[in-house]
Amino acid sequence: MLRAPPRGRGVDIGLATPRRQTIIGRQALNLGMHNRQCPINHIGLVWHGVIVPTTTGPRNTTTGDGQTPACSPGKLRAIIRQTAYMETELSIELSDGHAAYGLLRGCLGDPLVVLVHGLSGDMNEHLHYNAARRFEQDGYSCFRFNLYGDEADARKLIDCTTSIHAADLDAVIDYLRHNGAKGPVGIVGHSLGGLTALLSQSSVDAIALWDSSHTSYFSPLSETEPLADGRAVVWHHNQKMDILLGRPMLDEIRTLDSDDLARGRQTPTLVISASSANRPQVATAYLDAFAGPKRLVVVPESDHVFTRDHNFEALYNATAEWFAQYLHQGHVEDEDLAAPTAPTQCLHTEVRPWGTYWVIDEGELPGGNKFQLKRLAISPGNGASHHVHKLQTGHWTILSGTATVLLDGVRSTMEAGESVDIPPEMTHRIQNLTDAPVVFTELLTGSYIGEDDIERLEDN
Repeated sequence: MLRAPPRGRGVDIGLATPRRQTIIGRQALNLGMHNRQCPINHIGLVWHGVIVPTTTGPRNTTTGDGQTPACSPGKLRAIIRQTAYMETELSIELSDGHAAYGLLRGCLGDPLVVLVHGLSGDMNEHLHYNAARRFEQDGYSCFRFNLYGDEADARKLIDCTTSIHAADLDAVIDYLRHNGAKGPVGIVGHSLGGLTALLSQSSVDAIALWDSSHTSYFSPLSETEPLADGRAVVWHHNQKMDILLGRPMLDEIRTLDSDDLARGRQTPTLVISASSANRPQVATAYLDAFAGPKRLVVVPESDHVFTRDHNFEALYNATAEWFAQYLHQGHVEDEDLAAPTAPTQCLHTEVRPWGTYWVIDEGELPGGNKFQLKRLAISPGNGASHHVHKLQTGHWTILSGTATVLLDGVRSTMEAGESVDIPPEMTHRIQNLTDAPVVFTELLTGSYIGEDDIERLEDN
C-alpha cells in the first residue's frame, strides 16, 4: 500500500528496493512545458513501471506518443512533493550524501531566481518567503532552500563553511538547469548569502546582494567565544542569542577577502544596502570592486533584515528592476508597463515608496553654488510629497509618461519634452495618475541642496 507522505516531507517509498522509486529528473520536470502548466503537476510515483500521481491539479501522465514516461534507474536526484501553497518541495541529493531541502514557486520555463539566506537564517524568513511570491508575479520562477536543517540528511550549521554553502548552491542551480530551467538565472544573496553567491562557480546572468556580509566587517569574527573541545565557537549574536558555529567556518572567512572575490567580476550585480550603522560603507566597498554592470541602492531608514515600513517594497522593487534588465529581456509583454530603464552610469540610487531616483552627476558651479542632476521614475498611481525648498532651485524635464504637477496650488499636466522651473519658496508636487511610469530629470542648483532643505506640507 502507498502511504501519504508526512506533511512537509517529500515522497519516499523505499529507494533501496530496485523495482520502485520516486520519479524525478529531466523528463519528469519537463512534462507539460509546452502548455505553460507548472511541470511539477505531472510528477508521480513509478510503481512497477506505472505512474501513480501524487499531486493535485491538471496532469498528463503520458508522453506525446501516448507512452508512459519512464524514470531511468540510477538517476534519482530529488524527492518531490507539491504543497497546498502552490509551491513544490524538492529534496536535492548532494554529492556527499547530504540533501538540500527547498521550495520551488512558479514554472521552470520562466527566468529563474535562486534565493540564498544568511547565517542563522532559513528559507522561510519573511524576506525570502515574500520575495518568492513577489518575483513570481513579475514572471519568474523562484527557488529558495535551506543551507542546513533538522532533517536527518540535511547539513548541520556546525559542519558548514561558506565554501560548502557555495558548492551546494552550485549543485542546486545545476539540478534546476538539468530539469527544466533553460532561461536566464539570477541569484539573490542576503547577508552571508551574498558571500556564498560570490564564492559560487555557477555562471549566472545577474546577482543581487541584499546587505551582504563583508569579510572586513564580519561581526562573528569578534563576537565569538571558543568552546573547550576546539571544534566550535559560540557566537553571541547582538548580545541577544547564542549560536553554535563550527570553527572551520570562521577560520575560512578569516582567509577570504570580499573585495578580491568581487574584483573583476563581470556579472551584472546590484548591491542593496541598509542605511544603519556601517552598512553603506560595506556596500560601497563591494561596488568599487565589481567590474561589470553595477548599481548601489541604499534603502532609507532600513536595518539589516529590512523590517521597517516600506523596506520590503523598496528592496523588492529595486531587485525586480535590476532583474528586468538582465533576466527578463523579451519576456515583458506590455512595454508600456515595463520598469523604466536605469541610466547607464549613476553615482547613487535610492528606492522610495513612490518609485526610484538615480543621482547622475553633482558638484560645484563657478561662483560656489552646488548642483545635482537626478533621473526619477514614479510608479503608476504614486507621487512625491507636497513640499517646498528654501534654498534651492529646481528644473524638471519630463522624459516619458504624463505627469500631474501642482505648483503654488495650480494643477496642470506635463508631457514628454515639457519642462518647468521651480524657484525657492514655490510649493510643488509631482504625481503619476496614469497606468504607465513617469520618468523625468530634476536639476537642482543653489547655495545648499541637501536633502534636509525641505518642508513637507502633505505626504502621499
